[in-house]
Amino acid sequence: MTDYIEPRTLVGPMPDFEWHSESHEPNRTTVVHNGLILEMDHPTSGRITVPGPAVRFSSFECSNPMPPPVIGQHTVQVLRDTLGYSDDAINQLLASQTVTQNKVQ
Repeated sequence: MTDYIEPRTLVGPMPDFEWHSESHEPNRTTVVHNGLILEMDHPTSGRITVPGPAVRFSSFECSNPMPPPVIGQHTVQVLRDTLGYSDDAINQLLASQTVTQNKVQ
């Protein structure tokens, strides 16, 4: 048992095993092939790697995954659709720079 494996800090004891880095080609290829890790283009970060779906069903196809949003990408949508702000109120908040709306291209 070991409490600490470089470079990861662990909370409690865990069995000894070999860590496979992301650059370990056979391991990485299998993980990507099985959809456990997805690679996609992010509008500000470039090519990123994200976890794939944890549960899969044989009769369900995973939709085309989208990259995580940038900060402020959905500000107007949340203010209007979730919080019920009027367009005038949203425009005042944007003009005063109280909130920001980042656009993704």
